Amino acid sequence: MDTKNIITTILFDLDETLSDHSYSLERAFRVLESEFPILGTQPMPVLMDLHRESLDETFVDYLAKKITYVEAKEKRVAVFFKKLGVNLSDEELQKFITLYKLAYDSDRRATPGTIKTLTTLREHGYKIGVVTNGEEDYQTAKLKEIGIEKMVDVLIASGAVGFAKPSPEIFAIALERMQANKEEAVMIGDNLLSDVEGALKFDIQALYYSPASTETSIQVCSTEVPVITHMEQVLTYLGITSA
Repeated sequence: MDTKNIITTILFDLDETLSDHSYSLERAFRVLESEFPILGTQPMPVLMDLHRESLDETFVDYLAKKITYVEAKEKRVAVFFKKLGVNLSDEELQKFITLYKLAYDSDRRATPGTIKTLTTLREHGYKIGVVTNGEEDYQTAKLKEIGIEKMVDVLIASGAVGFAKPSPEIFAIALERMQANKEEAVMIGDNLLSDVEGALKFDIQALYYSPASTETSIQVCSTEVPVITHMEQVLTYLGITSA
């Protein structure tokens, strides 16, 4: 049986899946170059890679509940600048956090095809949930600012429920709130560990969103996972012909 035919519930990651994090990150770095000149000495792809590495390295402690969300943010910034060869003072670190948030929050957008995809999914009766690692208020504001708040039925944020992806508990909470069974859901996200592997280990189907990929599928947990490079491919996967 084609399990796609019984899907009723679509779970999405938020950052870098529905929300174009890279776009906002680049804009923020450009704005902050005048205050932190070191940002202007590296190509943007390098800055983004270092920022992603810093997030991955520090978020582990947050997931393990060794540090708070605020502490994880501060540690991420400190590690990021150390990778650039700079040790920030406490004052400089707080200044960066404040200015970065202002710049990042002022320039947000949805990833290409997201608005059309969510609109079409709702027209076809699918339930839409967002499962994200972050603070609920901040992520809710992000949904609103990128124009998809009214298209999302349920937001499950790690900061509110006490569990973060890839923990099975957050997926269990998502399904409970969406009133869906495992076989009725599919998880879509850009992170192989948090989104794809986390979902698969909880027996939820998954799609890997990777705009730069040249592959059509990838092996994760001994499962062939489809790779999509554009959000509208979700519709194709579900057999929906959009106008």
